[in-house]
Amino acid sequence: MTKAENLVIAQIEDLGQKIIKTRIADRHAAYQYAREVYDLATSIQYERGIAEAKVMFAVEEYFGKANPKQAIKYLEEALMVLAHTDSYALTWLYSVYGNIYWRMGDFDLGFEYTQKSIENARERQDDMSISWTSYLVASFYMDMKQFENAEKAYQEAVVIFEKIKDVEGYTSGLCGLGNVAFARKNYQEAIAYYYKALPTALQASLPTVEARIYNDLGVAYEQLNECKKSIDYLLKSYQIRLDIKNILGMTTTELNLGRIYTTLEDYTQAIFYYQKAIESATQVLAQPRLQRAYQGLAEVHKALGKPKEALSYYEKYMEIHTIVVGEENDAKYANLEAKYDLEKSKQEAEIHKLKNIELKQASDLIAQQNIYIIEERSKSERLLLNILPEEIAEELKERGQATPKHYEKTTILFTDFKGFTQLVEKLPPQEVIENLNTCFLAFDEICETYNLEKIKTIGDAYMAVAGIPVKNQTNPVDAVKAGLAMQTFMKKWKAEKELANLPAWELRVGIHTGALIAGVIGKSKIAYDVWGDAVNIAARMESSGEAGKVNISETTYNLVKDHFRCTPRGLIQAKNKGEIQMFFVENE
Repeated sequence: MTKAENLVIAQIEDLGQKIIKTRIADRHAAYQYAREVYDLATSIQYERGIAEAKVMFAVEEYFGKANPKQAIKYLEEALMVLAHTDSYALTWLYSVYGNIYWRMGDFDLGFEYTQKSIENARERQDDMSISWTSYLVASFYMDMKQFENAEKAYQEAVVIFEKIKDVEGYTSGLCGLGNVAFARKNYQEAIAYYYKALPTALQASLPTVEARIYNDLGVAYEQLNECKKSIDYLLKSYQIRLDIKNILGMTTTELNLGRIYTTLEDYTQAIFYYQKAIESATQVLAQPRLQRAYQGLAEVHKALGKPKEALSYYEKYMEIHTIVVGEENDAKYANLEAKYDLEKSKQEAEIHKLKNIELKQASDLIAQQNIYIIEERSKSERLLLNILPEEIAEELKERGQATPKHYEKTTILFTDFKGFTQLVEKLPPQEVIENLNTCFLAFDEICETYNLEKIKTIGDAYMAVAGIPVKNQTNPVDAVKAGLAMQTFMKKWKAEKELANLPAWELRVGIHTGALIAGVIGKSKIAYDVWGDAVNIAARMESSGEAGKVNISETTYNLVKDHFRCTPRGLIQAKNKGEIQMFFVENE
């Protein structure tokens, strides 16, 4: 290689270091450096330099242009060269690959490539890559609502970030821990993490992270109904993002401001920020954010008593909605834009659904219906996600059917109310429904908190399963925690009823761990359901239990005995199952 070529390679390596330093904090700058690398490498036919530039091109296509197919093409071309090197870019390439496949719903490949990234980083003893990949894995767990796993991965990342003095990563990791607390509705704890990250971001002059922290603080204070603080922080975030021309970030904050001003019924300000969000989202082709802006304007004009304008904005919302989820060739990428933005750490996740699988009917309905349809359609969309898990709904949209899946280890929870039939005979129907609704809504929140999938209710019975549709190893503990939380709620609810001299119910909870099959049944009225002997045994755990108790099988007991204090009941006769060893869970 000539002296001139060696000088060019030295320039390429210097630019490569600049890409590494800026690819998270300033993607646009990193992309420009990558363009320089590509031009220099092409001038001397330096394949490794060309390949490393293409990894950054893939990031730009994916995050900047929402073009996952072109991103994958760049990664495939780069991998052909980098697979035989020890380049840092190979670790990064695997990480980006994993992220994209995860967003496409291929969780196995997502984890496989992410694991390759971690292994490659460890072979190279590259703490920075290990820490950022751990951060990425934590974000995956957040998507799956596996908050305990997400918390562990964020904590691991924070420890390494602190060790290698990666301030950007350290503050991002703290924000990730704040997001875990936020998802668990522990808003004060989330705020504490954000405040802990803020001084470091300010001292290190990290405007992207600073703006993100202010935005997250604003959203957290909104949940605490401290609207003045919320707006103050959101405006701080907005000003920084304006100054650094972070257009995607601006869109996020504009939408948040539009939402909170709508809540405060300050519709003039709400319209202003939603209109700004439309401008920003259009500029960066952020279709899902554009959807949210149009949806927000529809809600504002409905509240103002302007149905014609509301319907107009809703039609625009649905027009984009159909494009995003309805095009045959791009359907499998529909959730990419709305979920995760690697270079800016954590963005709000949002997945949009239509009320049924026949998407083309949506646009026809809009033209025929009046403003009342807006409300009903919104209810239907929410109902779809109540009927089907998100992963199953995505599969139905992509393939028109959902394949039943076998799960070797799941934990099934059943509940019913003692004396329900007798009390129903004494209460007006409306009061019965209201009481059931109060209890089941509380159970729904508990299931969400502990990562259980609600399956159905039949009369006064409630059924949920942990460990589906996304497999995990924590499902026995998750289900037992949910059962204890349900009993805690019922005891408090009963005490309130008794103080008011009103009749109240007591709850039986039964839990069993085992294999089952889960899938969608029906055609016109689809339902997600489970089958297997484990389901029948779980039902027997409930019917053989006692009011106020969580009754578990021996199988579940062996998996949770190190986490909870349990009382053995001995062999109990179970209908059609003979004698089964059962245990009462007392507490953690």
